[in-house]
Amino acid sequence: MLTPTAIKKKIRDEKIIKLYQDGDLIGAIAKALAIGRHTVTRTLKKFNLYEPERSKLHMNKEKVARNERVIKMYQSGMSFRAIEKAEGIGHSTAEYIIHTYIERSPIQYSLEVEGKENMIRHRKYEFDFDFFETIDTEEKAYWLGFLYADSTITEKSVRLDLQAKDLDHLIKFRDALRGFDKEPRYREEENSYLIYFNSKKMVQDLVRLGCMPRKTDLIRFPTEEQVPKHLRVHFIRGYIDGDGGFYPRKKRTNVNMFHVTSNIQFVTELKRILFEGINKTNDVKINKKKNCENTGTLNLGGNIQLTKVFNYLYGGATVFLKRKYDILASITQPYREKAVAN
Repeated sequence: MLTPTAIKKKIRDEKIIKLYQDGDLIGAIAKALAIGRHTVTRTLKKFNLYEPERSKLHMNKEKVARNERVIKMYQSGMSFRAIEKAEGIGHSTAEYIIHTYIERSPIQYSLEVEGKENMIRHRKYEFDFDFFETIDTEEKAYWLGFLYADSTITEKSVRLDLQAKDLDHLIKFRDALRGFDKEPRYREEENSYLIYFNSKKMVQDLVRLGCMPRKTDLIRFPTEEQVPKHLRVHFIRGYIDGDGGFYPRKKRTNVNMFHVTSNIQFVTELKRILFEGINKTNDVKINKKKNCENTGTLNLGGNIQLTKVFNYLYGGATVFLKRKYDILASITQPYREKAVAN
């Protein structure tokens, strides 16, 4: 038999649950029952009902009306760009409204869009959520390498931010994922363009392939199960395009140079595979960064070596950052022409 105190607590908990399921927020429930917010939260957690994201969905009537208009426009087939112009909102705001409606159904909305779970699939273009599920093409291997080097991975999204001069390359990435109606956002302070895709599935695939949040010190060169041996060169080219470089002859050194940087374990394995690909047998020391012992840079100089690197990386390649390709092509052109003449 319950004690009077236990009965009182049970009744209170039932009221909390009913109000919460009816749509009231934590603060409103606490005020209505004259109890603390922590008591409300603790009770909801006890019954596995607490939704930490719900408070973010609290909206006034004007915002609810605007969001419903956005949802209806999107469902009718309008592009994000057209919706943003019609409502005077930013791209990220429009996306957040749509994804929130599809994934969490805010209780403030009165509209019911038929087949809302398929809203994204009914678009003119279908974003390829499964792009990185299996690395079985040059394109997939290349972009995996590029994201290893130069991306931000969160729990729910993949973000790529490139210099304004590399906008065309960002568009290539977008189109590879079939996100054709996704417009890169210009960041004036950085003079760069940002594009991001919200997809837990894609994030999970990338993490499984070794591309993870806060990855600088954690990434390791992918295994053959992650990236098949015949596609590793494309992965390496992608990584170098994201975080490597080719430098023409300078007066100080009078040597054409190539370099790539990452943690020691990653660079060491990349060097082994690269040297195997260009038939280089003598070793080259990896330079450790001062005050950061786990960061290393592979430097490779000399026209013969760079010509071999060019042939290895770009022989038959169809996906690459043209800016870096042009630099190495220019450096090695005389030596490649000489090899052909001989």
